[in-house]
Amino acid sequence: MSSVAGLVDGFRARSGEKSFLDRLDDFRGRLIASLVVVTATTILGFLVAAWPLTLRVPRWTFELGALGTFGIGGWTINLDVLGFFVAPIEPFLNGEKLKYLSPTDPFFVTLKLALSIGLVLALPYLIRQLWSTLAPLMRPEERKLIAPSIVGGVVLFAVGVLFCYYLVVPLMLQFTMAFQTESLEQSIVIGEYLKLVLRMLVAFGLAFELPIVILLGTVLGIVTPELLVAKRKVAIAILTVASAIVTPPDIGSQLLLILPVLFLYEVSIVMSRAVLTRRNSRIALPEG
Repeated sequence: MSSVAGLVDGFRARSGEKSFLDRLDDFRGRLIASLVVVTATTILGFLVAAWPLTLRVPRWTFELGALGTFGIGGWTINLDVLGFFVAPIEPFLNGEKLKYLSPTDPFFVTLKLALSIGLVLALPYLIRQLWSTLAPLMRPEERKLIAPSIVGGVVLFAVGVLFCYYLVVPLMLQFTMAFQTESLEQSIVIGEYLKLVLRMLVAFGLAFELPIVILLGTVLGIVTPELLVAKRKVAIAILTVASAIVTPPDIGSQLLLILPVLFLYEVSIVMSRAVLTRRNSRIALPEG
């Protein structure tokens, strides 16, 4: 807990440089600026979600003499956010479209997509504001740890989202839609479908943050490799229950979440041991 105590001591040590009201004013300014940025990016997201764009990148060719002709470009980029989310279920719609039940549903679906886009676009700025708020309260060694952890957290979140979108969602839909019979007629509503997909994407993204959380907990003295090993069965039980809550009720989706998370848990134990070994070697070095 020494690092946690150091964080508190650092805050107290700096209290003479800035009063509590000054810090509160700084926080309020950063919060207002963050809300303005999120609002602006959400408006941009609404425009992108409401009016799909098609971008055509021209093709350029270069003559490289004896090496021949080299070309680059000639791509067509379809910026269709709603189409991106609908794509996994299209093979199961039999040429039909997703339904909506209320005249306001298309607007609120677009608004939900706009907010999601806005948060993603504003994320670098939000992280920067959070870092600027917390960094003065940390020791130099803690700042050196947090900075790469933020980058690693963003990367792992993106990996979790992509893993869910390209593997889990299609397999989940293939499993659940296989129970459709001639006695049933599908009427899939866009609002419920989008809520399901967004919930799964966020759940997988957050689940893949486990190594970062455990690594920070190790450095701060909250967890140890021995504790992680001793509580492995409890962790498995908690992760299993959590996966059952955030995923659809089919066992396939739950396994596709719990198995990678259990793998990341074991990786986190190895990382935790490596961090403590490195710290102990640094402490023992001056004594030698």
